[in-house]
Amino acid sequence: MVDDIQPKDVREDALAAVEMSPEDAVRIEQVLHALPDLWQAYQRRLLKQQHFKGVTSGQIRLLSVLMHNAPCSVGTVANALNISMGAASESVDKLVELGYITRKHSKIDRRQVILDLTAEARDIAASVRQIRIGQISSVFRQMEPAERDGFIKGLHLYRDVLAQIPIAPAPVEPESEPVDRLIEAEVVASRR
Repeated sequence: MVDDIQPKDVREDALAAVEMSPEDAVRIEQVLHALPDLWQAYQRRLLKQQHFKGVTSGQIRLLSVLMHNAPCSVGTVANALNISMGAASESVDKLVELGYITRKHSKIDRRQVILDLTAEARDIAASVRQIRIGQISSVFRQMEPAERDGFIKGLHLYRDVLAQIPIAPAPVEPESEPVDRLIEAEVVASRR
């Protein structure tokens, strides 16, 4: 259990990597253990809701993005989820099939496809919001007002720190050649 973590359980390299007290090292280990458990519990509960049968957690995230941004483009969804356009399009296709998203061409630029939530999806999103409010209210009832404020402040700080950390580029495999060079080689070969 997360609360059972003791200073002896904290890896020495964690203490050496960042200057911190042994107490803070224990707290960090507790957070590292709690976050994945929290995410898994959240997903399990959400996916067990009757109206989300056949929908993946990634598709629920996509619906959430649309709830806050619709109407919007596939590009907006891809950027918000930090996924490729192809992955976003594939998820959108499935959600269109399920009747949660509508697709229409922009009146300004016919090449642009605009996504929106269906009335059914909006109803489901409102239901999920009510469930979340109930869950958070249940947690808040077990906290003092100062603890609630600290909890919210901590979440915002964590979000802000994550947003500032640069994303490392994916490692390039040494034997793979850039696509431009392969295309150039094909063009040269076809001229011979």
